[in-house]
Amino acid sequence: MVYWPTLGSLFVNLTDGYFLVYRNPELNAAVLRWNDREGNVIQTDTSEFNSIVYAYANGNDVYLIERVDAFVGPRVNISLNLHHLNFFGELISSDTLQSELLDLGELVSGVAVEYQDGVLTTLIASVVPGTPRNDYRIWLTKWNGTELTHFAPFDPGPFPNESYAFAWQVHRTTWDRSVIAFFLNGGNTNRLWFMGIESDGFPSSLLYDVEIDENQNVNGIAIAEANGSMYAAITEISDNLDPGAGCNVLAFPVDAILASPRTPQVPSEFSLSAYPNPFNGATGISFTTSRDSKSQLRIYDVTGREVFVSELTETSGAIAWSPSGIATGNFFVQLSSGNQSLVRRVTYLK
Repeated sequence: MVYWPTLGSLFVNLTDGYFLVYRNPELNAAVLRWNDREGNVIQTDTSEFNSIVYAYANGNDVYLIERVDAFVGPRVNISLNLHHLNFFGELISSDTLQSELLDLGELVSGVAVEYQDGVLTTLIASVVPGTPRNDYRIWLTKWNGTELTHFAPFDPGPFPNESYAFAWQVHRTTWDRSVIAFFLNGGNTNRLWFMGIESDGFPSSLLYDVEIDENQNVNGIAIAEANGSMYAAITEISDNLDPGAGCNVLAFPVDAILASPRTPQVPSEFSLSAYPNPFNGATGISFTTSRDSKSQLRIYDVTGREVFVSELTETSGAIAWSPSGIATGNFFVQLSSGNQSLVRRVTYLK
C-alpha cells in the first residue's frame, strides 16, 4: 500500500516497520527514513536522488522511482529510474526503466507510476503546445522484475487550444491492458479523461469523460479498481486557490472504458473509421453519430492545425477525404457529437 500525504511525502508499509520519504525545505532535498513497528528510527539519510515520485515495498526492501529531467542540447530527456534499498538504507541496485528523448519543442506534461501484484507500470506524457490545438504523446512501460516491456508511444489526438493535461495516473487492469486518467484544463475545457489502453499500447475506442465545475480545478487524482468498477478520488481547488473545494469520489464500470473481449465495443450509435489507412490519394471516413446531437468531423495535422471540417447533417454515412496542397504524414480525424468524441489517426502517403 502506498499513501500520498500532502507536501509530496510518501509512506510505505514494510514487514517490520515503515518507510517515509519527505522533502526538507531547509536542505532542499528529500529525506529517507526507516522506522520499526514501535516508531524507533532505524536509519535516516538525505537523498541524493533527483526527484522521488513513487515508492513501494517488497517485504522490508524499499523501491524508489526517481524522475530525472535533463537537457540534451535544446531537447529534453526524461528518465524514470528504479532504486532498490534494504531496511538499513543500503543501495542494492539501480536501473533505468524508461528514458525518452523528446522532440524539439516537446515538453513534459507529467509522469505516473503504479505497482500492483508484482508489476510496475510507468507512464510519461509529453505535450507540444500549439494553436489551435496542443499535441500530446504518451509512453507506457511495464516491469515484472524480469521482463521490461516498452510500448510504442501513442498520440491521443490534439487537445483543445490553451489546455494542459496534468495530474496523470495509471492503473494496470491486466498484464497488457491499463487505464490512464488525467485532468484537462484551460480555455473552455475543464474535465477529467479516462482512457483504456489496449495490449498494443494504443487507446481503445471508448473514452470516459467527466465534466468538472468551471469554478473548480483538479490538483490530484488517485484511481483504483474493485469489484469490476473503477474508482477515482479527486482533490479540487477553486479558481481563487481556496483549497476548501474538497475531495470527491466517483465510480464507473471498468468496461465503460475497457471493452471485453479485447476488441473495443463501440456503441452502434457512435463510431468512426477510415479506409484505406494508410492511404494514397483519398480515404473514406465512415461515421455513426447520436441522433439527438449536432455532430462535426474535423481533421488536424500533427501541429494541431485544422485542415478539414464538416458539419454532419446525417446520423451515419461516409466522407471521402482527398488532401490537396498538404504534405504527407499523420493526421487526426475527430468525430464530435454532444459530449462524445472519437479520434482516429490516419497516415497520408505518396
